[in-house]
Amino acid sequence: MRYFATAVPGLQPVLVREIGELPGARAAPHREFDGRNDVVPFAAPGHDDLLVLRTSEDVFAEVASVQGHERLGAVVRGLWDQRGLEQALSVYGATVRPLRTRMTFRVVSRVRSERRFLRTELRDELGRRVLQNRPRWRIADPADLELWALETIPGR
Repeated sequence: MRYFATAVPGLQPVLVREIGELPGARAAPHREFDGRNDVVPFAAPGHDDLLVLRTSEDVFAEVASVQGHERLGAVVRGLWDQRGLEQALSVYGATVRPLRTRMTFRVVSRVRSERRFLRTELRDELGRRVLQNRPRWRIADPADLELWALETIPGR
């Protein structure tokens, strides 16, 4: 499964080494940045060791990835992947807490620029898409689940 971890800017090399110490894990060779944090994409066969990463602020299961879309609708359609969501929820249920029929969630979005669309528009559209597919879930803050949409750039 694909994951990504975030770290304080400058800690990316340390985090890459730490991920490399996990059995079977491989960090991406490139560096990404979301405007606030270093973002390290990586693949790992399991999920048991992911919460031991000391230099990461957060670790996320990747649901989907989109590149090069200019319009909000295309970005939301590309980010909505039912199979990817099911896999991510499976990891959550196994590592954090069991899933329930009625869960609360919130969407966090970070974009490099708001010229194409506003960050809040992306957040709201993704929230609507989740509610269409999970009608028993509710938006809340704080929430049981956080779904993050990050626009990253290579390096810095």
